[in-house]
Amino acid sequence: MTRDIPAALLLGGTSGIGAAIARALCKALGGCVHIILVGRNSEAAQAVISSLYLREDEGAKAEFLYCDASRMRNIHDLVKVLQEKGLTSLTWLVLSPGCLSTQAWEETAEGIDRQVLLIELF
Repeated sequence: MTRDIPAALLLGGTSGIGAAIARALCKALGGCVHIILVGRNSEAAQAVISSLYLREDEGAKAEFLYCDASRMRNIHDLVKVLQEKGLTSLTWLVLSPGCLSTQAWEETAEGIDRQVLLIELF
């Protein structure tokens, strides 16, 4: 029997803090969670997914969606994909992409400073 389970979208979930949060959520919730890892590295995402404890018999699942979050256009496309998949709500949204810059101003192709890009994401 499946049931409604919480969903967690982890932008930057393919390593570091995002991957650790995915693992912690699975452990804390007894494997009953929908994990959506979003990032640029599918191989790293698959390694994280294979390490997760998931109760698939309860409807739990984990998936990877590619998105280069340094462009707002890609974020809009990601939201469309999530809507097409029928995702209507998130319980957790974790933003931890690796986009630290040491420059005072580093502009993306869309004219947004990389330092403040996360503020613009959602």
